[in-house]
Amino acid sequence: MALITCPECKSTVSNQASACPKCGFPFATRGPIRTKDHQTRLVEKTAKSYKAAGCLSGLICISGGVLVVIGLQSEPTNESLVFLGIGLALIGLVWNVLNRIVAWWSHG
Repeated sequence: MALITCPECKSTVSNQASACPKCGFPFATRGPIRTKDHQTRLVEKTAKSYKAAGCLSGLICISGGVLVVIGLQSEPTNESLVFLGIGLALIGLVWNVLNRIVAWWSHG
């Protein structure tokens, strides 16, 4: 048994421990995840990536809508800007739907 230093609280801990007994910091494991707290942390990390992708797809939808409005309000109507905006809005919408399906599928 070797001793390692906890990166969170700097206490000495066994290398076989799944978490620091002093502060609860989970240690990376090879193989199956041993503690419920560590599994929760992994889900939170992946959930953050899904939230970031959802925010980005929302921004793409909004920017597409803004381009449509600008294209329709210009004199004469800028059709290429309108089509670009509709395309961006559809891409953002499809990305958002797919992102939600993958998040649901991954986390049940």
